Amino acid sequence: MWENFDVGDIGSLIAPRPFVIETGDVDPLNGKGGLDNVKPYVEQVRSAYRLFGCEDLLCHDIFAGPHMWHGTKSMEGIDRYLFGREA
Repeated sequence: MWENFDVGDIGSLIAPRPFVIETGDVDPLNGKGGLDNVKPYVEQVRSAYRLFGCEDLLCHDIFAGPHMWHGTKSMEGIDRYLFGREA
């Protein structure tokens, strides 16, 4: 897929379902541009959610740290959308 699509294209396929994107602020996978490299892809995904009228189901969690599963916003989403519990 990576040869034909970029991260924004693939992420947009998740719309209109709940989606948490986690980005470590010092993740080397962000590339030389760091967070500035990530933001256009997230904005592309946000545009797809906007088309569905469900931008509130997309969360971009930027946290201090490297490439890892941060989990804070993800767990809130799991509690809310899978178990019906509000944080």
